[in-house]
Amino acid sequence: MTVLVQDTPMNLNVPLGHKFLLALCFFPLFMSNLVYGQSTQKILTGKVLYTNGLVTLVGKKTPLRIIGKEQLIYSGDRIATGLNSKAIIKLLDGTQISLVEKSEFLISQFSIEKKKEQLELQLFRGGIRAVSGFINKFSSNKVSLLTPKGQVAVRGTDFTAFICAKSCVDEGGKQGRSFKSIESLVKGRLIFKQGNIKARASNGQIRNLFDTSPLYSGDIISSEQEATMVAVFRDDTRVTLNPDSVFQVGNYQYRPDQDGENYAAFKLLRGSIRFLSGDIARFEQANYLLSVPGYNLSLIDAGIDLGVSDFSHISIWHGKVNFTFADQSLAMLQGNSFLIPGNADKPLEVREFPGNYNLGPKPNSQKFNDSIKTKKLFATQVVENKTGLFLYVKSGEIEAQKGSLALNLGSEEAGYVGDNSVYRMEQLPDFLIEQFLDPRVDQKMLERLNLLPDLNIADPQGPICEI
Repeated sequence: MTVLVQDTPMNLNVPLGHKFLLALCFFPLFMSNLVYGQSTQKILTGKVLYTNGLVTLVGKKTPLRIIGKEQLIYSGDRIATGLNSKAIIKLLDGTQISLVEKSEFLISQFSIEKKKEQLELQLFRGGIRAVSGFINKFSSNKVSLLTPKGQVAVRGTDFTAFICAKSCVDEGGKQGRSFKSIESLVKGRLIFKQGNIKARASNGQIRNLFDTSPLYSGDIISSEQEATMVAVFRDDTRVTLNPDSVFQVGNYQYRPDQDGENYAAFKLLRGSIRFLSGDIARFEQANYLLSVPGYNLSLIDAGIDLGVSDFSHISIWHGKVNFTFADQSLAMLQGNSFLIPGNADKPLEVREFPGNYNLGPKPNSQKFNDSIKTKKLFATQVVENKTGLFLYVKSGEIEAQKGSLALNLGSEEAGYVGDNSVYRMEQLPDFLIEQFLDPRVDQKMLERLNLLPDLNIADPQGPICEI
């Protein structure tokens, strides 16, 4: 639904059950527009929940003015915060945005109409922290942030963006900049995708996966018919998920400088995969597990095709697999294929892997080895005393773009976008964490904060319904 403020009746293209509530919510707004004789054709996007200090607004046809809480926000309204000033905004789709001091921001595109959902934000200076609403939940690639330093695709996210200009660098040089270490929650990343692939997180949340999307412990990944993907994990474990298949990432930790503390568990629940074991299997074999329902496989340095249907099937195309059944062990060697019964009997050697599994590309095929360097998928750098766009993802996923350069960030990852470079950052600079209010705080929490009195200057239309 796109809400237009105008002096003619509006047809709300929303489900019938929502129309009555929306009519009650917006009736005073429509009547006040008639009373004031407005014909603005502006798109209502949300309202201000909180201001502290000097916060101003200038619209397409609205002169510059000071604003406070309950101020209505329309597409094209440019909001600015002064020195030591902050604001929190809530949009009609539930997106909540916190602005820090000396920021300038507007909402350039907004629609919650079914199948036409879109949100485009612009940040000209300063910084924002944003927590996505339902546009992002139902349309994963329809929210973006534009800045002078680069563009950010937002995918179901709690993230922070800050433009560090020369004054920001100078301030850090004079006062000293503090940094906070972070540990990424990302365990793997897609390097190839074709068709629709989804992941269900351990908390039950479902998300669409993209070409470089992150993967986490607990993810259950499913492919539709004719869909496939290839993923790489931090220890260089590689997995091709074939069409109509389901695969789970279990507990996973890889710290190459800490022997004995690394572990990985994966499980094929349905369909088939092409699987190549990584460094954890080579150096800490006891902590590396690949399983199918009813069976565990021990891989040292192996590449296999693995399928689950009425029976399980395995074919070894690289290395060796130790298979345990009924307290016995069977060594499966390169070139062998087996049918694995479901009653703990000895696997039966067969001529070849069944052709009905519709296998995708091998995860170590030349086209991936030539273009993908595993370390670069997860590498971090120290970034100090630089101007540019700084990003931090608390949860979810974003992808920053600067010309032909792209940088994917997942949960607990930070990034830098400069004029000719993009990096994942090893540490968080203080300006990315210390100055931002959590935009999700409720009004009672805001009132408890020791802040300046609110200016409480609002539109003549009055407050909109709670959103």
